[in-house]
Amino acid sequence: MALVSRTRRQAEEESRASERKLRDLVEIVSDYIWEIDENGIYTYVTAHTTSAIGYSPREMIGKSPFDFMSPDESSRVQALFAPILATRGSFTQLENVVRHKDGRQIVFETSAVPIFGEQGEFKGYRGVDRNITARKQAEVALRDSQQLIEGILNAIPVRVFWKDLNLVYLGCNAAFANDSGHTSPEEVVGKDDYQMGWRDQAELYRADDRRVIESGQAKLFIEEPQTTPDGKAITLLTSKLPLRRANGDIYGVLGSYVDITDRKRAEEEIRLMAHRDFLTGLANRAEFVDRLSQEIARAQRGGAPFAVVYLDLDHFKDVNDTLGHPIGDLLLKQVGQRLTKTVREADTVARFGGDEFAIIEANVREPLEAVIVAEKLLKALGEPFVIGGNQIRSGASIGISVYGPDGPDAETLLTHADVALYRAKAEGRGTYRFFTNAMDAEVRARVTLVTDLRDALEKQQFTLMYQPQTDVETGRITTLEALVRWNHPTRGLVSPADFIDAAEKSGLIVPLGHWVLHEACRQTREWIDAGLAPPRIAVNVSAVQFKAPRAMEEDIASILANTGLPPELLELEFTESVLMEASADHREALLRLRKAGLRIAMDDFGTGYSSLSYLSEFPVDLIKIAQTFMLDLRVKSGNAAIVKAAIGLANDLGLEVVIEGVETEEQLGMVKSWGGRFVQGYYFSKPITTAEVATKLRQQA
Repeated sequence: MALVSRTRRQAEEESRASERKLRDLVEIVSDYIWEIDENGIYTYVTAHTTSAIGYSPREMIGKSPFDFMSPDESSRVQALFAPILATRGSFTQLENVVRHKDGRQIVFETSAVPIFGEQGEFKGYRGVDRNITARKQAEVALRDSQQLIEGILNAIPVRVFWKDLNLVYLGCNAAFANDSGHTSPEEVVGKDDYQMGWRDQAELYRADDRRVIESGQAKLFIEEPQTTPDGKAITLLTSKLPLRRANGDIYGVLGSYVDITDRKRAEEEIRLMAHRDFLTGLANRAEFVDRLSQEIARAQRGGAPFAVVYLDLDHFKDVNDTLGHPIGDLLLKQVGQRLTKTVREADTVARFGGDEFAIIEANVREPLEAVIVAEKLLKALGEPFVIGGNQIRSGASIGISVYGPDGPDAETLLTHADVALYRAKAEGRGTYRFFTNAMDAEVRARVTLVTDLRDALEKQQFTLMYQPQTDVETGRITTLEALVRWNHPTRGLVSPADFIDAAEKSGLIVPLGHWVLHEACRQTREWIDAGLAPPRIAVNVSAVQFKAPRAMEEDIASILANTGLPPELLELEFTESVLMEASADHREALLRLRKAGLRIAMDDFGTGYSSLSYLSEFPVDLIKIAQTFMLDLRVKSGNAAIVKAAIGLANDLGLEVVIEGVETEEQLGMVKSWGGRFVQGYYFSKPITTAEVATKLRQQA
C-alpha cells in the first residue's frame, strides 16, 4: 500500500508540474488563450488580455466575447459562428474586431476547437486570439499605396511599363496599354514585344532592354521610332533603368516614354520659321546670309564666282496706302513667285522684309550674265499683277554685287549690293546698277560723315543762317527761312547739301531737326525781346521727321512752349514729294498744326509727281516754286508757262506763292509780269547771319 501511495503522489506531482509548465507557457506567449462554456461565457482567459484589450481576466470572466464588440460587429461574427457552433466544429483565423477598454478598435484573428466531456458531452470552446491590428493596418496602407501608385500611373500621360529578365511584360499603365491597342494593362501582362505588334521596332526595343539589364545602368531620353496599331509613324522619347530587388539583384527593366511626335514637328516648323519668310515662304535674311557664306567658301575653294542681287519694288508704299496692306501682302507673295520662276533652280531667292528681296545668282562668270538675269527680273516684275480685281504695276530697282577672287564677306557683299540699289533708285528707278570701287569710296566717306555728324551734335558745331523772302511790292522781308550750317573743325562751314542726305539716311536728321527748330524759335523770341519785329520764321521738316506725325506735333508744341514763341510766327516747310506720300494721319496732323496757328508751306513745288489739281487736297497755306524753274528759264521754254500756271492756280485757291531762285533783275521783272509777289533768291539776299538779320530788321522798322 505504501508503494502504491508513493507512486500516486509521484504521478500527482508530475501532473502538477506539467500543468504549471503548460500554464507558464500559456502566460508567456503574446497571444491570449481563453475558454468559454457551452453558453458562450468566458470561464478562463490568460493575463495577456490586459495588454491586448485593456481588460483584466477578472473583468472578462463571466462575460461573452460579444460583450466586447460593437453591435454590428457582434451580429456579423455571430452570423459567421452560428453554422460552426451547430456542428460543434473547429475554426481557424476568424477575423473579428474588439473594442479596447480605451475605445480603440483591435483586430483579432481567432482559432478555436470544441471541448467535450468524458462522456462526449459538449462543454464549450477553447481558443486563442492573435492581435493582427498592425498587420491589417499595414495591409490597408499597402493597398492604399498600391491604389495611389496605380492611380498616378494611369493618370499621367507618360507611358510606363516593366518587364522581367526574359523581356516579358510584368505590368504597365493604362496609357501604355492603350498605345499598344489593348483595353487594359492586364491584357499586356505575359506578352513580349513581338506579341505586342511593334513590328520592325520590337528587336530595337529588346536590344535596349538587354543593354540596360546587362550593364546595370540607366539609359535616359532615347529617341525611338514606333508604328502605332493603325499604322501611324510616331517618335518616342524613352528612358529605361534596371529593376532591382532589395539585395541589389536585377530582375527586370522599368521603362517610360512620351510621344514627342508633335514636339518634333513643332521643332521642325520652328527651325523652318527661323530660316523662312512667313509671308512668301522664301528664305529670310538669316538663311540667305548662311547660304551666301557657303557660296563664298565654295568660290574660295576654286568654285565659280557668283553675284548678289538686291532689289525692292518701286512705289510699293502707294499700293499699301491706296489698296491696303492685305493687297500689299498678296502682291509680295506674287512677286516672290515670279522671282523664283525667273531665276535658275540653283539660285537662292530671299525676302528681307517689307518690299526688299535678294537673290544669289550662282555660277556667274562675268558681269554680263548678271545683267541678263537682272533684265529678266525687271521684265518679269514690270508685267502687271492682277490681285482682287485690281491691276497693279509695280516695277523694281536692282543693285548687283559680283563676287571675285578677292571678294569680301557675306555682309559686305550685301552692303555693296544695297549701295548699288540706292544708286539705281537715285538714277530713275526701274533699272539696275553695279557696285563699283567708286561706290565703295562713297560709302566709306558717308560712314565717316555720319561719325562726324554725331560728334557735331554732341559738341554743338551747328549754326543757323537765315535767307529772307521778300514782298516785291514793298521790299519788306515777310519770312526768314532758317538754314543750318555746320562749323566743321577742319572743313570749315559745310553746306547742308553736303550732309543732310547722310543725316536723313542715318536717322540723325531727327535730333538735328529738333535743334534747328528749337534754335530758330529761340532766336526769333530773342529778337522780339530785343524790341525788334521779326517776320515769320520758316523751318524745313524732313521726310524722316514727318514719318512720326504725332511725335513731330508733340516736339513742336514743346519747343513753342519752351521758347514762348507765338505759333503764328512759325512756318513749317515740307517738300512736295513728302506731302504727296502723306497718309490720312499725316494730313490730320497738318490740319491740327494749322488750327494751332502755324503756317504750312509746300516747298520745291513742281519737282514731285503731283499735278496742279492736287493742291486743293493738301492743308497748305503757300507753295514755293522750286528754284530750278527760274534757273532754267532760258534752257527750258516750258518753265515760264509752269510758273505762270502755278501762280494763277495758287491765287485762285487762296494760296500764297513764293518763287525761289530769283537772282537777276530780269528774272524779277518776269515774276512781276506773271503776278508773282513774294520771292526768295540772291537778287535780294543770300543767307545771312543772326547779326545781319538784326540789322535788316532795324532798317525796315
